[in-house]
Amino acid sequence: MRNLLFIFLFIQLSIPCLYSQLPWSQLDSFIVKRHNQANNQVVEIEVPGVLPLLFRMPVATISPTAVLLDDVPAYSWSFGCANTVGAMAAGYYDNHGYPGIYTGISNEGLMPLDNILWGTVNINGEIRNQCPLSATMMGLDERQSYGHVDDFWYQYHHYGPDPYISLNRNRHADEDCTGILWVPTSRLLAMLMEIQDSFSSGWSPFV
Repeated sequence: MRNLLFIFLFIQLSIPCLYSQLPWSQLDSFIVKRHNQANNQVVEIEVPGVLPLLFRMPVATISPTAVLLDDVPAYSWSFGCANTVGAMAAGYYDNHGYPGIYTGISNEGLMPLDNILWGTVNINGEIRNQCPLSATMMGLDERQSYGHVDDFWYQYHHYGPDPYISLNRNRHADEDCTGILWVPTSRLLAMLMEIQDSFSSGWSPFV
């Protein structure tokens, strides 16, 4: 688990790099606040968890010294950009020497390289891709108890109370998916705790 946490924190710091490829004119639209702190200017940006429509990264130029990895998972966005990329990293290691990261019933207990087999789910009018390593949910992969989606997800860009709060029930243990390990993606609780670099319902504020 400690190895996974290190991997997740490393990738979390890499997420803004994707948006660094956009023109400055578009980056300005992500700025939500500017202020001074200890004689330094702080620019607070809010990066959307879903890429702009029809956005495509340029084709990478592979150098002669590049190290290429085989069998790297490619999952469709599943309840947050951070936990989706975290699930891809965890899925890679589950397939390369660290079995037991994914312990579900699908694919004979080995994390698949895509999340197609889990299909989609309709939640409050939104169609979402499912991936139990990214965000657990009751019934997904034959789970018998509430998971991340049941407790923390209502709708994309929703800032109201989380479902477990609205329904006045205890939330599940923080141990079973990257959505939890990644300083939560969709939890109002993190906002209430004043964690500035937390994630809320698919949007990622970086300070």
